Amino acid sequence: MQFKDLTTEELKGVIRETVIESLEDLLLDIYAGKTVKEQFQQELLAIR
Repeated sequence: MQFKDLTTEELKGVIRETVIESLEDLLLDIYAGKTVKEQFQQELLAIR
């Protein structure tokens, strides 16, 4: 399948997943070995 064959919603989904994966990779590298308070972690998960 090529990008030109995707619907607008499918393309948005591909972009959304790519951004999420990129941010997760970036944040994992930056904060490797660090801890996050449980409440803050739950708030982030709720937002996601």
